[in-house]
This record gives sequence, structure tokens and C-alpha cells, in this order.
Amino acid sequence: MSSTKTEKKAINALENYLEDSDMIDSKIASNDKEMSWDGNLYVYSQEDMAKENYICRIPVQVKGRTMDDFKSDYSFPIETPDLKAYLTEGTLYFVIQVTPHGKRVFYRELYPLTINRILKGHRNQKSISVKIRELAMPIQEFEQFLIRFSHDCKKQVSAVVGNAKPFKIEDMQKRNIRKFNFTAPQQSNPLMLFSYLSTHPTFIYGELQEGVEWPIGDMPVTMNFSKDIQQPVKVGERTYFDGFHAEIKGECLNISVGGVMEFSYNVQTNEFEKTVHFHQRATTLKSAIQEAEFVLDLMEHQQINVGEVSLNVLPNSQEMGDYYRERLPHWRDLARALEKVGYYGDLDIDKVTDADAKTINILIDTMLKANYYDLKDVDSGLVNLEFLGLNLLVWVVRQSDKKCMIGNAFDGTVQLQCQPTEGVFVPATIYSYLSSLFKWESCDNIDFGGMIAAYNALQKDSHLVYEMANVDVLEMIKAADRLTLDKPKAQQLLDAAMRLAKWLEEKDSDSESHYAYILNQLQIRKRRGNLSADDKKVLNGLLIDTSVLPFVKAGAALLLENKDMFEVLYAQIPDEEKEIFDKFPINKWRN
Repeated sequence: MSSTKTEKKAINALENYLEDSDMIDSKIASNDKEMSWDGNLYVYSQEDMAKENYICRIPVQVKGRTMDDFKSDYSFPIETPDLKAYLTEGTLYFVIQVTPHGKRVFYRELYPLTINRILKGHRNQKSISVKIRELAMPIQEFEQFLIRFSHDCKKQVSAVVGNAKPFKIEDMQKRNIRKFNFTAPQQSNPLMLFSYLSTHPTFIYGELQEGVEWPIGDMPVTMNFSKDIQQPVKVGERTYFDGFHAEIKGECLNISVGGVMEFSYNVQTNEFEKTVHFHQRATTLKSAIQEAEFVLDLMEHQQINVGEVSLNVLPNSQEMGDYYRERLPHWRDLARALEKVGYYGDLDIDKVTDADAKTINILIDTMLKANYYDLKDVDSGLVNLEFLGLNLLVWVVRQSDKKCMIGNAFDGTVQLQCQPTEGVFVPATIYSYLSSLFKWESCDNIDFGGMIAAYNALQKDSHLVYEMANVDVLEMIKAADRLTLDKPKAQQLLDAAMRLAKWLEEKDSDSESHYAYILNQLQIRKRRGNLSADDKKVLNGLLIDTSVLPFVKAGAALLLENKDMFEVLYAQIPDEEKEIFDKFPINKWRN
């Protein structure tokens, strides 16, 4: 087929597409000899196409290509001089594939910014291969597209012709520019506008001053509109979530509640989708219980209140309902059993081994149902119960029939003793047991709130009680220092150590250890941040007080980071006490 005939067929195919429009007047010449263009498309606001209704003119170039079959993934070589000519106003470039099976119209909108990007690094080539795509939009949508194309081209010409670079978002922030513009079809409500911008690549412009716009980037972008909305999500009278996530995708406003449930609102029809979709997201015990209760409650009520909107919904998965009905009682029992042994945190239940499941069943049966178990190789006493990453300290009582009962080690059932000297036994708290076996950081069910009460109960043996309590303070500080990867627990230990150190300062105010209790409080404060001016005043007071023991003064010098003073004071500590001092956590600042 001759090139002249192919060209004519190409223009006829394009005209056939355009003839259904009452707003587009095409002026395209066959075998046109005009440099770089074949004609123009004129767009009007009314069917009469009168001058007063004229909107814009779009320069066009039309090419025809004879092919054996259609190619959807298609690139076309455009001559570089033509691309340079298009920079001044932009051009709509058409390529019509002519095959034995018919004709298809392909196109590429060549905005000035797009052309500049295509030319980058290729300006000296004879031609540049440019990706094109099939023209599949309805004619009414194409009419609106032409108007937007014209507007964008006019906004971009000054930046391209002046050889200036488009701004980046960072540039707009530096200039404190807060107003951004874009070209989009007029919509009846904001949601429909957001829907359009989320599906149609759009150029963004920053408004430098009134009437002066500058492009941001050299490519159109598809925008994402999403927001976390802080409004309660209720089923019946119960609030399950404090907020929800809203995101516009295409024609739908998608609502996600807790990552568990999703439903959609169609911005075109103004209707909510009645069928909701559930997802199993929970990997921890507390979230699994909440998720199960939420889903089962929703299945029963078939109504949900999201913010101020009340919706009737139809859950889509009976299987998920059955799944939660089967597991929820077991999850609740596990949560109650954990509370019985003093653990109130969350628990990762994503990967439960057979050994974990067995331990969990033992815990539930003994703590909630008072059943006895034969725990092989376990004698009466304190035992660490380990499963799913938890380490729980419990007491075990073995009966004559070898069956065992389990309880919370911190419930007061266990009476402990320590042996300060040969043949002398005195009562001790469960907390001294933690210190003696270095379990402060590994034990997950420590009752920090019961610590002071436990020591108050032993206060009749005050001298030894205060010594044991001070050891606990120091061991908690050491444990906190070791917990470099678990900041919350380290902070919990420091808080408990601070409370116990203050209790010691109050109860044992007349002893020579009184200053050590103050020093311990100050080293805890230093671990939390910088010491205050008042703290440093107290430390300097310890240094000059003749009644303060040398090891306390040496510690004060360390907290003040006075290394020279520390060396002098450390030398005054008796040799037999230096070994003890060297194990104190205050040596953190020694090196």
C-alpha cells in the first residue's frame, strides 16, 4: 500500500472517531506539507461551534503505518526536529495502525515537559522512539481531555522555552509555597474529584504568586488520597476501634477498620457496598480476642456505626465466623490464666508449637480449673514456665500422687528465707530471689506494684531487710543496663528501683547507708537523662560531707564525671571493699 493511501486511511480512521463529537471541529489535511503538523483540533463549548464558544486549539500530527497485525505494545520514531518544534505549544501525535483486519488509533500527548524529557540526552539523534498507546476513551471523555491538555501545555511552555527546571516538592517547601494547582474536569463533589485524580495522571503546579504557576516535576502523577480518621467504630453499644482508615481508589472510597474489615462507598452512585470483607490480621492474643469479638458481634447485629454513619452490612464469610467461634473461648481462657499468674502484657500467638500448646493447656487447667498435672522432673518450689517467648515465674506444689499444682510466684503463697550467716535463716521476699538468680530481666510476670508491701511486711528484721532491698535496687539497675534491646522493660525496672530507693531513704534515714540510697536515686536519674542543677548540688554536697563513706563519695565523683576526683576517692576505699564497689552499676561511668 502506498504511503499516500496509508496516510489517507489513517486520517479517515481518526475522523471516524471524531465524528461523534459535537464539540470538536477537526481541520486535518491529507498529504499536508506544513512543517511538523497536519492540522488542528478546535474545541468548543456548544454544538454550534460559534466563535464566542471557542475554547482551545490543539495542534496534531497524524501518521499511518501498514502492519500485518495490531500491536498493543508499540513505539513510534518521531523526528527530532519535529519534537523540538512541538516544544512551543505541545502537540497531540496520532499513529493509526492499518492492517488487513481494520484500523486502530494510537496516540501520545506531547506536553512541553514530556517532550523536554524525551529529548534529554538525545537531541542530536535524527529521531527518537516514543511509546504510544491506543485511544480507547469515549469521545465525551476525549473532549474534556483536549481541554485539559491545552491548559497544561500553556502552563508548561514558559518553563520549557526558558530552559528552566521544574521544581521539586522540596523546593516548594523551602519557598514556603502552600498553594498548588492542577487541571481536572469539574466535579459535583470533592470525592469525585479525588476519584479522578487517583486514576488519571495529572501535572501539579505551585503558585509562586497570583497568576504565576510553575510545574512541580516533569511528569504527571497519580495522586493518593488517604486519611486516618479519629472517630469511634461501634457495634451496638461497644466501641471496638477509636478510628478507621479511608482511601480513595478509582470510583470507590474504601474504608478499613482495624485492618480487619473493609467496605466501599461508590462516589459515582453515592451508595455503600452492603457486603463487607473480613481479613484475619491478628498475631497477638489481645488483638485476636478483639478481632474475634468484633467480627462475631458484627455478624450478629449486621449493623456498624463508623463515625456518624450507621450502616447495615452483610458479612461475607461464614467460615471466618466459625473460625472465631471455635478459638475465642480458648483465647479468653489463656488471657485470664495469664492474668492469674500476674502477666498483663500481650502475647505473640502467630506461631504456636506443640510444646507451646501443651504448656498453655497446663496453665489454663491449673489456674482456671484447679486441675493437677504430672510435671515430670519438677519438684515443689519456684519454676520458670516458658512458652511463646514468655518466661513466667510460678510456684509448683507436688502432691503425694506426683500430681502438681501451679500458682503465681508473687501471690504471697511462697515463704522464702535467706541465710546471711552460717546457721541463721531470716525471711526474704520473692524479689530477693530474683536478685540472687539474676532473673530481673528474664521474668515477665514480676509484680512491681507489690514490692514495697512485701518489704514492709518484713520490716521487723529491719537491718537485713534494708540490706536485701538495697541489693534489689542495685540488681534492677544492672538488669536495666543489660536490656539494651528492650527499652520499655528497662524503664520499668528503673522506675521500680527508684521507688524502692526512695522507700529505703525514708525508712532507713538514720543509718550510714542513707547517702547510698540517695546516690542510687541520682544514678537512676542520670540514666534517664542529664542531671539537674539541684542533683549536681546534692552530689557536690556528698563530696564535702565528712560523714559520707569513701565509696559513696567515689560514686558521686563518677556521676559528676570528675575522673580525677574519683581516682583520689577510690584510693581511699579499703582494699576489701574495692572488690564490692567494682561490681556496683555506677561503674557504668568509670570508663
